[in-house]
Amino acid sequence: MKNIKIMLLFATILLLLVGVASAGEVSEDITDTGSITQEAVTQDTHKVSDTAKSIQENYVDENIQTVKASDDNLNENVTKTIAKTPKDSTLKKEPIHYILYRVNNWKGLTAAVKSAASRKENVTIELDSGTYINTGTIKWTNTKNVLTINGNGQTIDGNQMLVFDIGDDTNIILKNITIKNAKSKYGGAISSFGNINITDSTFEDNVATEYGGAIASFGKLYVINSTFDYNFAFNYGGALMSSKSGELRIVDSSFTGNYAPKGAAIYSYGTNNITGNTFTENIATNNETIDLAGLYNGKLSSNVYNSTDVALKTVNLSVTGNYTIFDEGEEIVLYFDIALKRPHYYDKNLVERLEDIKIFINNIKYDTTTYKNYTLSKLEPGEYKVYYRTCNHFSNTVTFKVIARNITNWQQLRDAVGDVESQRATKTITLGEGTYINTGTIVWDNTDTILTINGNGQTIDGNQLQVFNITVGSTMILKNITIQNAKSYYGGAIRNSGRLTITQSTLANNTSIYDGGAIYNDWGKLNITESTLANNTARKGGVIHNVNREYFNISSSNITNNHAQIGGAIHTEGYANLKGNIFTNNTADNRETIDLFGWTNGLVNGNRYEDTDISLNNVLSVKEDKESFEYGEDVLLKFSIELEHPNYYDEDVLDQIDKTLYINGEKNVTTENENYTLSNLNPGRYTLYFTAANQKSNTVTFTVNNSENETVNINLSTQTTPTHLIITVKDDSTNPITDGTITTNLTGNRYYPDENGQVFIALDDFETGQYTANVSYADNSGDEVSDNVTFNVFEPTNSINLTTSDVEMVKERSVMLEAYVDYKNRTIKYGKVYFEIDGKPLVDENGLVLYAPVKDNWAYLPYQIPIELSLGNHTLTAVYIASTSTWTTDNKTLTIIDNIPEGAGDEDKTQVEETGSQQRYTKDTPRYKTMTKYTKTAQSTTPTSHKVVTDDNMIPIENTITLGQLNEIFGQTFTNGHLLLYIDGQLVFNGTVGDDLATVILEIVEKYLGGHELKVVFTDADGKTNTYTKNVTIT
Repeated sequence: MKNIKIMLLFATILLLLVGVASAGEVSEDITDTGSITQEAVTQDTHKVSDTAKSIQENYVDENIQTVKASDDNLNENVTKTIAKTPKDSTLKKEPIHYILYRVNNWKGLTAAVKSAASRKENVTIELDSGTYINTGTIKWTNTKNVLTINGNGQTIDGNQMLVFDIGDDTNIILKNITIKNAKSKYGGAISSFGNINITDSTFEDNVATEYGGAIASFGKLYVINSTFDYNFAFNYGGALMSSKSGELRIVDSSFTGNYAPKGAAIYSYGTNNITGNTFTENIATNNETIDLAGLYNGKLSSNVYNSTDVALKTVNLSVTGNYTIFDEGEEIVLYFDIALKRPHYYDKNLVERLEDIKIFINNIKYDTTTYKNYTLSKLEPGEYKVYYRTCNHFSNTVTFKVIARNITNWQQLRDAVGDVESQRATKTITLGEGTYINTGTIVWDNTDTILTINGNGQTIDGNQLQVFNITVGSTMILKNITIQNAKSYYGGAIRNSGRLTITQSTLANNTSIYDGGAIYNDWGKLNITESTLANNTARKGGVIHNVNREYFNISSSNITNNHAQIGGAIHTEGYANLKGNIFTNNTADNRETIDLFGWTNGLVNGNRYEDTDISLNNVLSVKEDKESFEYGEDVLLKFSIELEHPNYYDEDVLDQIDKTLYINGEKNVTTENENYTLSNLNPGRYTLYFTAANQKSNTVTFTVNNSENETVNINLSTQTTPTHLIITVKDDSTNPITDGTITTNLTGNRYYPDENGQVFIALDDFETGQYTANVSYADNSGDEVSDNVTFNVFEPTNSINLTTSDVEMVKERSVMLEAYVDYKNRTIKYGKVYFEIDGKPLVDENGLVLYAPVKDNWAYLPYQIPIELSLGNHTLTAVYIASTSTWTTDNKTLTIIDNIPEGAGDEDKTQVEETGSQQRYTKDTPRYKTMTKYTKTAQSTTPTSHKVVTDDNMIPIENTITLGQLNEIFGQTFTNGHLLLYIDGQLVFNGTVGDDLATVILEIVEKYLGGHELKVVFTDADGKTNTYTKNVTIT
């Protein structure tokens, strides 16, 4: 039985050898051992190594088996189908006349084509996944069969060489293949003299140094559903060139970004049928995407042309009536006139079907439209230059003006915004000088228009209403505008759900009942630059409450004096991009100027923090925790601060935070250092703490002991002023005693002498009446001394007017403090004035209060700014004493600065040196907004006489214009109403006036001398508003 099976197997093999082509290696070394029978059907495929030297054929039963090369490790393979003999040898089948190869690299493809060239049957080559880098052009010259190459989505890298060279009368089909990076003289990727059919394929980045960036065809070329992108030819046909003898048919394909001097996409002087294709951004020197070489043998239809070169004979633009001026709100019609230079190169209705007419207004793309009239409506006032672009050609430019409306009040602003709301463009509304009092929120609801409101320096009074509400998808830009006194539940001034940009503007004194004192960013995009955000209040986010976790930016802005329960300046639920801002004196109940709601994705850097709330853990400690030091021993202090939420602030924020040390309740020093040494402390008891970022540290207490054998005689003295009981402790040598404590029977407090041995007890909370104080001093050595003092406390009088001035002074320089006393416009030559800084009377080196006598209503006190007085603002108080029971006060601001600004004046001059004679001054009115500014530029203290000259009157004034004088200038009665005063269009007074004609309206400074236009806008008690103007000369 075994022998019979062997014989049957041998007979079967013989039959197969007779009727079936032997599988062989497809390479230059192959010797074909047979041919495929015409009765063959495709059944199984097998791989054949392109370098194999021998073939093993193995058959099992009647099924065909895989034939492999002897070397199975090689990666370059060609796969060829072989025949199968039917099990039933009597079954006859029709032959299939093609041979199928499968390849996976360029070498295999080359070998397969070479093998196919010797076949009479049609051949299909399937490209499997692999790498196809051209190492030599494939030539096809077999005219007896059809070669089909199915790319299966594979890409052939032309490697700067021609990919396919197709001979005369040959037939080839390319399917689903990409060819790129090829280069040749004629046809960067394919040069064809035969018949070529291309479907579902892509040609990109191919170059021809002469014709046909991708394909040069001298025969028939059919292209269906294919793509030609960014091909290049040095002469003709950026993508395709078809010769005079050729036939070209292209259907449902796309050509994008191709270039040639002639015919950016196609150059053809044969027969053409170009239908249903899309041409986009193809560029040619002769401006023709399709160039038919001057012939008329093209059939073109249903093609689409998008911003692609088409040579135009006419490309004109005109406007309604060729007018150059239009009224605001008037419609302006644009008329297009377009004609092709060579219309037979393209679809007959190309112009009517154009969809890429791009309209530009003032060099900004405005809209894209079709070939029909276009209407511009409701343009904002201004000058306009309009042109359009189509087929890569620009039209002429038409210029016209739209006459502006004059916006001077809130209602006109509302109307202007309403006009813009239906437009689609970038619009700017510029505010003119006027009064903008909010009477109802402006809601901006336009997703097609970017609205810019240029405040032009004007102020909008929110009038306790929200000013702007930007809806979802809408865009608003606010520039150079001030919004103040607004109020709402969410976003005191603004609620933003769209896109809001604020630049060079001020948002101040706005209030939100709930969140966002100035702005509630309700999932909108918010960007703020170069602006001031001050004195706003809310529950969350004194300035801003933000709920957008992607786009919220503030840069180069000043954020000052804002307050909230949570987030004194900013409360944002996550993302915040804060760069280059200055945060000053913002306060919050949760002690955080910035609160990211627990998130950690804030981008915060380059900011400065000055006396603003930051939640810290402040710890003060003394070296070795000692509680007692010997006289002369140094006391080493260590300041420790840690952020509670470090991700809320800049990485270097701790380096910016100063520590201010207080000793026995008095400010001692401000330092940036972590350690600080106290030296030469006098014997006594010391209680210390420090503040940082508005937060107080723990308190430490220690004692400095008296030196051995030291005997000190203690002298206790008192002084009283209308505002203070002053207690001084000195020894026999009049040296201040700074240790120990002072108590009185009037309060339950323990007081610690300052560096001058003094304690200042304020009498603000004492009732009017007579007091007898028992003052006691005691130190830790057991020394005690006491004294009694009787004094009276009186209420200040309102009948006498006292006026001092704001002072700005360089640290450690001398200053002339001055005050003006007025009582019923009389000359005052009695009484005296003393001054206080931060509630503490100024004293001389002996601890005695410094008094300045009043002469001709004026009192002067020269004073040297002490070195320990910190930079920044301090309260300056003047106290006038007419008699024991008659006194009054006035408070102003003393600002200490570190340097003299450049150009401030003569460095040798001081306020003391420039003091001159005085004249009686107007009642209730300080002479200067800033009395003293630096020692380099002290103002003259001598009032100057001036005159206001009108056409029919001359009014003498001193150095101010009062309400009565303003009435006289205009011949009107401006009392009990709201008054605005402008000089040459600049607002110089904005406030409510009563019937006090001595009220100062304007301080005369040098820039107001000469001729000017004065304008008054006055709203009386009945709400009626009138405007008055007057030309004057001020001498």
